[in-house]
Amino acid sequence: DNNNQYHQEANYRLALLDYENNNLEPILNFIDDNPNSDFTYSAIRSIIRYYKGLADTISEIAYYNKMINFFPTNPNALNSYGWRMSELEINLDDALEKTQFAVQLSNENPESQANIIDTKAEILWKLGRIGEAIETIEKAIQINPDKEYFVNQKNKFKNSLK
Repeated sequence: DNNNQYHQEANYRLALLDYENNNLEPILNFIDDNPNSDFTYSAIRSIIRYYKGLADTISEIAYYNKMINFFPTNPNALNSYGWRMSELEINLDDALEKTQFAVQLSNENPESQANIIDTKAEILWKLGRIGEAIETIEKAIQINPDKEYFVNQKNKFKNSLK
């Protein structure tokens, strides 16, 4: 088992080196060949960043979907998908659903949960559900009242009512 783990890590690191030299094939193969590896999440995030940098939204979303399929109960994966969809202003209903699930999954980590609640509020705002967005961001503020960003979000939502 340890040998397999070391083998996967070595393959991942070699694939990452190729990725850094603009050769995607090894890291794409690593992802396809190792869906349950501890390194697959990082590999997929690298590919997402690559396609985002190219402004290749179709490929970027395809890898977000792959990430969600491989890691359906990872709150960070769900949250990052939700936030990116809010930035792109697409798939917002799906993003809201996944982000709500991430909020539930993050009950044990309030700091992380507050950030996920912020994502949920942003999606609600983008959907035009401003009252719900304000109520939602207030929950994040209750968890972390010192985070100025959350207060700024609330003000942004309130100002959009005018």
